[in-house]
Amino acid sequence: MPEKKPPPKVEKQSPPKVTELPAAYVAEPAAGLPPWFLKSIAWTGALGVLTANLSVLLPHIAALRTALQESFGLIAFESFSTFAGALMVLGLGAGYFCGCALLYFLWVRKQPRFKLPFLIGAGALAPFVLFFSLSLRPASDLGPMQSERLAELLAMVDQNYVSAGAEHGGYWFATDNASMGPQGWTTAQVVSGVLQAPSSVEGRAQTVERVRRSLAYIESIRQPNGWGYQDGARTTVTEIIGWVTTAEALALHPDPHQPVWTPAEEGPARDRLFTDLHELAGRQHADGGWGPLSPTAEREHQRTYSTVVSMMAFLAARDADLVRGDARWTYDNDIRRGARWLMLNATEGQEGAKGWWPNPYVRRTDGDCLGLTSQVMYVLAHVDRALGLRPYDAAFAELRTGYLERLREGDGQFASIQKRPLDMNCQLQDSESYLFGQPDFTLERSTFLWYPWTVAAVSELSRSTKLSADERRRLDVLDDILTRRLPEMTQKDLENTVLYPTAETLFGLGVRMRNDAVLNP
Repeated sequence: MPEKKPPPKVEKQSPPKVTELPAAYVAEPAAGLPPWFLKSIAWTGALGVLTANLSVLLPHIAALRTALQESFGLIAFESFSTFAGALMVLGLGAGYFCGCALLYFLWVRKQPRFKLPFLIGAGALAPFVLFFSLSLRPASDLGPMQSERLAELLAMVDQNYVSAGAEHGGYWFATDNASMGPQGWTTAQVVSGVLQAPSSVEGRAQTVERVRRSLAYIESIRQPNGWGYQDGARTTVTEIIGWVTTAEALALHPDPHQPVWTPAEEGPARDRLFTDLHELAGRQHADGGWGPLSPTAEREHQRTYSTVVSMMAFLAARDADLVRGDARWTYDNDIRRGARWLMLNATEGQEGAKGWWPNPYVRRTDGDCLGLTSQVMYVLAHVDRALGLRPYDAAFAELRTGYLERLREGDGQFASIQKRPLDMNCQLQDSESYLFGQPDFTLERSTFLWYPWTVAAVSELSRSTKLSADERRRLDVLDDILTRRLPEMTQKDLENTVLYPTAETLFGLGVRMRNDAVLNP
């Protein structure tokens, strides 16, 4: 009998793992696309998102901020912050694009009915992702940077405060001649700059004490009709009286933290201010300008700087409610006459644009004097806001338009503020230092700094209600350029042994920050 063979063994098949999905749901590489291509898309998207997150975090790490600023400078750090913002936007954009590409190649491409809706949806969502990424980009450090630079400048002038007796104090003209003691002119400029700058609750008590002692020192060296170039000089000078009066007026402005004067002291402080306003008004020439000395019959004795500093003093006083509401305030017409003189003495330069020179009766042919021109534009814009410039509204609008165009684009020998070196300032020439018929008097060879007064002018012009849309856009661009150059200017001030440039930077920055608080409450 044939031998029976055992039935073949049937191997039991293990049941399918529950983790395995049917083939229809498994993501497979798209036909014709190598695996490395899809991996590259995935890695690119991941790196983009990682870059975006790092770009947000890095500029705000305090230790890194300090290291970058100390190693490469403040401007380099601001550029890094701007670059980080751009990287964040690009990183999020790359992440979104790569994510959409992976979804398409791994799934949507094999589902024909979803292709068109997916592409439409991804395209429609892209602008919202872009807007979202722009709203999340690192905020510009320009705002905090201004406050940081302001604190550095205030600390610098504090280091150069010198006591001048039990109740007096002041500021040196320069840190390398400290043995000479404080100087009245420099002290008045520094006090004006410190008071124009916004105060802080932390340092206000010390600021008030030093302002009071500085003003007491200035009062102690007063001559019968003002102050001269040197303490005790018998010949008094209009622009120094103007700076002292500006400081006295700003000390009467209200402060949210602590006023300079107590209510009992306000009366004597106003009396001193009106004494000096009366002296300045008495120095005004018949046709509205001021010269460095008491008025004479010679119109050529009038000077632009003497006029603009006197106007600053009157405007600072007028801005104080305590002063403007005083029955002794009768100087609005003096301000209007000064503005008229400035308007009539704008000089046409070589390229045809108008501006101002130290001596309006001597036409120069060497470049421009942006520092003085900007100081005049600041004062005229202030007058326009406070009192109006009729009948010179149209003429001032023309001056304003030309001024803003030249600041932005430049013109001939006039360098735009984006390219202009910070030390490209004009100075009083030897031939302009003398007054006909006054052989015993010589004007100081002042340097007219363009940066601080251009900051003040651009800021004050921004408050005008008469600007065209183009002028307002131009002012926004100019303000941004000037603010980004502030670290560069601050560095120069900190390295300078002379104090008045720091005082003027404080003044211009203070005007800008106070006006910004009004425009953007």
